[in-house]
Amino acid sequence: MALRNLLLCSAYAPLLATTAAKIQAAACLGVFVHNDAYKRKYVSITAPCRSSKARYSTQSAHQVFEPLTKSRPVFRIRKPIRIIREPSDFYHEILRGIKTAKRRICLSSLYLGGEETELVEYLDRALTKNSHLQHIKLYMFDNEAIVSGANLSRDYFTNRQDRYMKIDDRMLTDYFVQLVHTIGGFSFELRSSGSGKYHLQMVDGIPDPSRDPKQFVRLANAAMAELLYGSEVKHSLEGTVSASDTLVIPTVQMNQLGITQDEAHMDEFFQLTSNYALEHGCRNLMASAYFNFSDFHKQNVLSSKSRWDLLVASPEANGFYTASGISRYIPDMYSLIEYQFLKTARKKSRGDILIEEYMRDNWTFHGKGVWSYLDQKLPQMTMIGSPNYGYRSVYCDLEAQITIIPGSEGSNNLDLQRGLHKEALYLLSHSKMIDEDTLRRRIRNSPLWLHALKPFILKKM
Repeated sequence: MALRNLLLCSAYAPLLATTAAKIQAAACLGVFVHNDAYKRKYVSITAPCRSSKARYSTQSAHQVFEPLTKSRPVFRIRKPIRIIREPSDFYHEILRGIKTAKRRICLSSLYLGGEETELVEYLDRALTKNSHLQHIKLYMFDNEAIVSGANLSRDYFTNRQDRYMKIDDRMLTDYFVQLVHTIGGFSFELRSSGSGKYHLQMVDGIPDPSRDPKQFVRLANAAMAELLYGSEVKHSLEGTVSASDTLVIPTVQMNQLGITQDEAHMDEFFQLTSNYALEHGCRNLMASAYFNFSDFHKQNVLSSKSRWDLLVASPEANGFYTASGISRYIPDMYSLIEYQFLKTARKKSRGDILIEEYMRDNWTFHGKGVWSYLDQKLPQMTMIGSPNYGYRSVYCDLEAQITIIPGSEGSNNLDLQRGLHKEALYLLSHSKMIDEDTLRRRIRNSPLWLHALKPFILKKM
């Protein structure tokens, strides 16, 4: 779920709802291992990550991550969660959802590509067939939700790798709809100006954030606080949790509105896995479209007792690689940041922190999320959603992700864990481990002014 893509953020967090004009204002889009070398290279991620002094834990993932379920809404998922691997499959799932939905369609995206005529036509037909449909913002169709960080444009449907999961659960989908309705209540609306033209106008009763930011933040914070507290009470994890339950915990981050739920959630996750690693060993994989992790994330990785793999786009798989002007130096900036981080890790004797770069001919990389293996062969938890774990994710943009904790029993949970492991290995099979020497050679001829721009890039990208 790319909640960050629902609304744009400026210095005062004016929230701009995006849409496709053709749909009108009322319908706004409001492999495992392939070769022996790979086996040798990643044998540590497929086996428990343990020191010679570590001992096996008898705790289940539900028990280890139990603190994450406090003060947050939690949903017990009983139906299989489907992991979607390819961009083309994601596209066909979007079309299928639009075609078959009977009650509601919610789409959320930073933008709808101008070339997506088929997608718009599907939405037009859905509106004609089911005039009572709600078109809000999120990849949701009736009781199904597709959670992803992908936008709705041609590259995300063809050769821009992201992550996608489809969850069939009415209560979770209802929560997402309530979330979108709440945010829509303090957002700009797309309204017709006549003659096929449109303009953005703030919803009634809410001040324009560029003119009265304090009042806007006060009202928006109150609306979100009411939703989050009500959802926490309504969906608190009460009673005995079955070992066959899959737990899903949604979190949001809206720092400019005073909402830091996801940041607190991530901080607790870092502490839990670090403490667990002291006794049992632990390995985590964290992916982001860009090596621009915030200080919060970098410091937690560097101080963690867990082993970490960080998966990011290579320069060639970066969306700015073919850009013109100053933007073409952005991949070099990420390489510079990458080099400095790896250098710091080695100074701290953290040889167990590795960086992988996604490299695939004619593909770009936009995947993000976390896979936590604890000391097991299969992932015991995953996070998926919109955050890139950068400065903007923490301090500027509206973000949302979900944490999925499979149970220790049942075929659905085992299939999910195997699927998550295959997903991680599939992404890593298109990746290459990067060392300091490689990065040093890469940035050797970078212009000196690039170093001066680093603080700006860290906060703006």
